[in-house]
Amino acid sequence: MLVVENSSGVQIGTDNRQLNIHHFTVKRVRICLDKALANHLAADVATTSPRQQNSVGTLDGFDKVVIRNSRGVQVGDHNSQRNVFRHVVTGLEIPLTDLFTDSQLDRVIDNLRDRRIGTAESEITTVLHRAFKQDASELFDALPDPHNISSPDIPHKIERTRGGTFGGNRAQESREKIRRPSVDRSSLKKFADNLMPPAEQPTVPEPTDKWSFHRADSPSHDRRQPGARPYDTALPIVPSSGSSQENLPPFGSQEPPEEPDIPNPGSGIRGPGSFW
Repeated sequence: MLVVENSSGVQIGTDNRQLNIHHFTVKRVRICLDKALANHLAADVATTSPRQQNSVGTLDGFDKVVIRNSRGVQVGDHNSQRNVFRHVVTGLEIPLTDLFTDSQLDRVIDNLRDRRIGTAESEITTVLHRAFKQDASELFDALPDPHNISSPDIPHKIERTRGGTFGGNRAQESREKIRRPSVDRSSLKKFADNLMPPAEQPTVPEPTDKWSFHRADSPSHDRRQPGARPYDTALPIVPSSGSSQENLPPFGSQEPPEEPDIPNPGSGIRGPGSFW
C-alpha cells in the first residue's frame, strides 16, 4: 500500500515530467553583521499550493494507493505536471558578511555610522535581490516543508512534500521568481546605534569646601520660596507687629547678636541699618 499525506504537486510513476514554479515575496529581512551575531530566528512562511485534482492510475508494486489531505497527486506513468507555489517569507535574518565583500561592507557600515539609513537600505536591498535570484537556497531553507524532491525510489509513504516526483526515468525542473525584498528598518537603525560611540557624560566639578557659594539664580541651588524676590532670603525679617522674633545671626557668628528693639514707625520708610 502507498500512502500520500499532507502533500501537494506529487508524481509517482515512470517517465514523468514535472515543472515547479516558485513565486517568492520576501518581507522585513533582518540584518546582522555576521553569523556569529545572528539569532537564527525562524521566519514566518505562508505558502499557496497548486489546486490540481488528484489522478490515480495503476502502479506496479502497489495494490492500493491512499491519498489523505493532499492535492495535485499523479499516480501512473508518462504524465506531465506544472505546479505553481507562492511563498511569503517574513523576518528572515541575513548576515551582511554573506552578501558583501570587505570593501562593499565598509561602505555600507560607513553609511550606517553616518545615519544614512535610506542609502544603506537601498544598497542592501539591491544586493539581496541579486543574491536570491542567483541562489534561492536560503529561501527554500526557510520553508517548513521540503520542496523539489526527485527520487528514483518510491517509498511506501510520502508525507509533507511540496513538488516531488518519484520513480524511474523522471525529469524535474524548478524555476524561481523573486520579488525585490524589503529590509526591516528597525534592524538597520539598531545596527547604526551600535556603531555610534558612547555619549560622553559632562563632568560636574566638586566644591572645594563646604562654604562654597553659588549663584543666587542657579536653579539647582536656589532655596528661596517660590515667588520670592531676589535676595529676600539673604536678610533677616523684622516683624512689623507687636510680636517678638529673634533676628537671624550674621554669617559665621556663633551666637545671635543682641539688637535693640526698634519701634514700629507704621508705614513710613525705615532708616539706615534697619531690615525689611
